[in-house]
Order: sequence, then C-alpha cells, then structure tokens
Amino acid sequence: YFLILYAFSAKILVQWELPEGWVGKLVLGFSVAGILTYLLNYLLVKYDDSVVVASFRRWFFFVLLPMVVLLFVAIGRRLSDYGVTEPRYVVAIAGVWLLLLSLYFIISKKDNIKFIPISLAVVALVTVLGPFSAFRVSERNQTSRFMEVLLRNNMLKDGKAVPAADSLSRTDAERLRGSLDYLSQNGHFEPIAPLFGLPKDSVPDWQAKENLIASLGVTAAVGPSTYCYFSFKEVKQREMDIAGYELFYQVYAYGREKPSNDFTGFAISDGGTGLQHYVNGEKMDSFDLSPYSKRLFDNAPCNGQEAADSLANYQTSGTRSEIRFSAVNLTYENDGKQVLKDFSGQVVLRKKQ
Repeated sequence: YFLILYAFSAKILVQWELPEGWVGKLVLGFSVAGILTYLLNYLLVKYDDSVVVASFRRWFFFVLLPMVVLLFVAIGRRLSDYGVTEPRYVVAIAGVWLLLLSLYFIISKKDNIKFIPISLAVVALVTVLGPFSAFRVSERNQTSRFMEVLLRNNMLKDGKAVPAADSLSRTDAERLRGSLDYLSQNGHFEPIAPLFGLPKDSVPDWQAKENLIASLGVTAAVGPSTYCYFSFKEVKQREMDIAGYELFYQVYAYGREKPSNDFTGFAISDGGTGLQHYVNGEKMDSFDLSPYSKRLFDNAPCNGQEAADSLANYQTSGTRSEIRFSAVNLTYENDGKQVLKDFSGQVVLRKKQ
C-alpha cells in the first residue's frame, strides 16, 4: 500500500493534476493502518531485533509526513472549490492531527504513545462539540459563501434575496445552487430561511429547494453549464395508466446517494443511464432510460420550465420486470453524454409474464 500510494503521488506530481475527491481516503487509509501497526508493535523492538521492525519504528512518521502534505493539498482544493462540509471538515481536522502526530514522533526524544489516544480524544471532542464543531463550522462557511454571492451581485433588497439584475457568472450560479443544496439538505437552512420569507424552522424538500433556486433566477443554465433540468406538473394533476401493475413507488432518487443495506425502491444506476430496483438492499433489476433521455432532450427545454405532460410518462422493461413511470423532476449532466443525476416521480412495477 505504501509503495502504491507513493507511486500514485509521483503520478500526481508529474501530471500536476489531482483526481476528483478520493486522495484523502487513500492517505487516511494508509495513516490509520500505519498508526495501528505502530501501536501494536510498539514494544516488539525489545523482543525482536529484525531490521524491518526497527526500521518501521524509526521511519514510519517520516514516511507519513509527505502523505499529510498531499492530504492538505487535496482537501484544500476541495474546500476552496466547494466550501466546508462536515466530511471535508473531518478530513481537514484529521490532517491537522496527523501533522501534529508526525512532528511529535519526529522531534520528541520520548516517543510516548499516550500522545496518540490523548491527542485523538481532544481532536474528536473539538470536532463534535462547541462552536468549532464540524456542524457549526460547515453551517457558517456555506452560509457565508451563499451571502457573498448575493452581496457581490446586489441580490439583497430589504433583507430578502432577489434575482440579480444582470446575468450571473457560471461560478456564482453554481455556488448559489451548491450552497443552497447543502444548507437545505443537511439541517443548516435556518440562517438563510428569512432571506426567502420563510420561518427559521423550515425544512424545504427537493421541489421547494428547486423553487427557491428558481426565485433567484438560477434554475436556467448559466453560461456553458453542463446541467439540464426537466420539470412536469405534479402527477396527481394528470392521468397515469397503472392497470396490470403490482407495486407502486413514490421515488426520490439522487445520483450521489447509494442504497442502504435495507433499501427498497428505485435508485439511479451506476453511470446515470437509468434506474435500478432494490428490495431490502438487493438489486433486483435495471432499467435503461437512454431512449427516454434522448426524447426529453429532443423535445423539452432543459432550463427547468414545465414541459409537456406527454413527455412525463414512459414504459420500459428490464430482465425480470416492467415499469411505467410518471416523472416530476429530472436533472441531467450533459457533458458529451446524458447522465441522469436526480429523478423524482411515481413508478409502478410488474413482473414479466
């Protein structure tokens, strides 16, 4: 693992390009395994005079230090681009802890292993309690990013958020959407609720959040945005043929969410090509929606405006079953190919005859 990680680091230096989001996992995995090995073998040097044991004891934290630097570069890039979230904050704090740990065991002449659990306990308490907890720091940072865009584009009037007078840059539009997504989905909506004339205890669902984005004039694609949004009237306002179908599902599927071990329903398939049906965490069938996606892009506006009802319904089959759905909202990333990111609507299913 050590050799692979260092070879990977060399590749990053040569190409001068960080992969998307998973460097931190590699470094943390290496660090946790290494520190655990260091603890378990701390007294082994008294009974085993092998070169391997002695070398590991002496050089591990020297080897770890460059990886900590790589971790800071990776998480720093993510924080700069997308702001602080709870997972990124935890990774950053873990990096600080690893740095302190490495410097202690490199500089100290005592190498007291009590420093590891004591320092870890302190860092854990800071991360979960008080004003510097992951929850509070993330809330302040994302709220600040949201407010900065509003102020920079003169989008505040009498304490309320309003659309920009001029076109927003793609960067600002994506930052507004990203921050509002995060704040509304992770229990941080209270600080910005008054900007939309809502009670502080409001918890907007997916559709309400899209309406808030639309009220800021950000629903439509800005500049060369690669995202497309399709919207239809609520299903209850139109007919849907369900004759002969056995199961009914109200579906809210998000591409970034993976099904849990007990999940029953529909999720976005790997690669965003369609939907997958799960029962108690087990994948039962897959449904390719590529033909439907092409039909949408050919016949409907991708800027969130309400599309024709005739485009909402679709019927298709997998290897074991058939489905018919009536869509309400769909989000695609359209960067060379159409990748389904979010889907909401109603789906009925029946086994193949």
